[in-house]
Amino acid sequence: MKFCIVMQKTVILAMSWIARVEWKRDYHRDSMKFIFFIRSKRLIGRRVSDFFSRILAQRSQT
Repeated sequence: MKFCIVMQKTVILAMSWIARVEWKRDYHRDSMKFIFFIRSKRLIGRRVSDFFSRILAQRSQT
């Protein structure tokens, strides 16, 4: 009987540890995606602002 309880506790601990590792990995992957998304948004914003400044510069020259 005691052996069964010890086994149950061990299994529960192992399961929670595995779940924690999985969660950390998923969290890390999602945060990396989020950082990449922010960076790409910044790049797009910079390109758009460069594009508009170029158009304005051409218009002011003519």
